Amino acid sequence: MSKPANKTMIGVFVLGALAVGVASVAVFGSGKFFRRTERCRVYFKGSVKGLEVGAPVVFRGVQVGQVTSIALMLNAEDLTVTVPVEIELDPQEWITVGGKVRGHLQTAITKGLRAQLQMTSLVTGKMMVYVDFFPDSPETYLGPRDEKYPEIPSVPSSGEALLAKFENLPIEDIAQDLSDSLAGISRIVNSPDTTESVNNARKVLANIDRMLSKNQNLSYQTSQTMDDLSRLIHSLNSLADYLSRHPEALVRGKKAPKGE
Repeated sequence: MSKPANKTMIGVFVLGALAVGVASVAVFGSGKFFRRTERCRVYFKGSVKGLEVGAPVVFRGVQVGQVTSIALMLNAEDLTVTVPVEIELDPQEWITVGGKVRGHLQTAITKGLRAQLQMTSLVTGKMMVYVDFFPDSPETYLGPRDEKYPEIPSVPSSGEALLAKFENLPIEDIAQDLSDSLAGISRIVNSPDTTESVNNARKVLANIDRMLSKNQNLSYQTSQTMDDLSRLIHSLNSLADYLSRHPEALVRGKKAPKGE
């Protein structure tokens, strides 16, 4: 007589088969099983706060990969700390024209390809790895010589570059010069000579104001005189015209109007 089947074992095998099926769909369906990706490392000197595993790697707005791991590396000689970030690049995101490209990554690095931390959102504070060409930046490697994956040199973020410029400024000298300038201005403003000059300037302005007031009266008087002179000239013209028509008026006088 045969032994009855164990229902528990059957259930375990069924669940296992379902799990394998789901995993197969996820892997084969995404196409990553047949996709050849390229792993690289980027070493950052500063903080990578906000960068997480799975964060995008972006080239000029196009996602070309993602972050796969973040660690800390301590140099035992000088106790410096760097942050190695492993990224995975997807060559299928690139469309190549003009033939095959061999050793494209090293060629791009030689021409200025660099990695930089940039913020994806001001609200969440999450970061991404941004890669682009920075031709004027030095090709500085921070990783060990026996690095397993190729290293993409990094450049400081815009915030780090701004802080570095502030750190290089002679803040104490600038503050001392500003303090000396303010003290000099205070001495000039509170100087007795300055107060006397201001008072003299006020007196000059008062004299100018009085002169302008007098000129206004003079202008009015001149206008009245010109009006009187105009009326006199008009009268002389009328007299000359009358005498030209009645010269006898010089002897007999002006005739009275009719009816008088």
